[in-house]
Amino acid sequence: WGDVVGCDVGIGEGDDWVKIIERDSICPMRGSLWFTVPPRQNGVTIILSEKVNNKLERLGEFNFLLAKVEDDGERRVEVFVDCKEGGVFVEIFDEWDWEHRVKFGRTNPGDEEGAKKSGREMVLMVLVVFLAAAWLAARIAFNVVIVQDTTSESDSEQQPVDEVATEHEEHEEF
Repeated sequence: WGDVVGCDVGIGEGDDWVKIIERDSICPMRGSLWFTVPPRQNGVTIILSEKVNNKLERLGEFNFLLAKVEDDGERRVEVFVDCKEGGVFVEIFDEWDWEHRVKFGRTNPGDEEGAKKSGREMVLMVLVVFLAAAWLAARIAFNVVIVQDTTSESDSEQQPVDEVATEHEEHEEF
């Protein structure tokens, strides 16, 4: 690769190929492209290709999972292709994935979607801790020690422990 990108780099194959990085771009170079996917799609597969002498050569196939969502609205994903020392790298940004939004610094103060997710997680964690503490407190508070009376009618001559100790102390004098 050297200091410039030697050929056009893009994603897709055949007629579906889209250029992301122009030939002769100076490295390091980052190109990106937005595209729409069905809302409930589980993941995307990115096929990275380069155009050499008007022929596409496949560089690799990359599979990415998408965040699970319950909404049926439009879902956009941004694909990044980085040409830098060490090779070509592919990365995606799913605008419905809160972790991606944090990683790429695309959160807004008071972001409702992210706040809902992190709020839900916090509520669940607090609930689990509360239930564990309540269970432990109940076990301690209602811990009933069952003491069985092992004496029978024939053992009625036995004396309580306090009386035996008192008698024993009296016999110790010499």
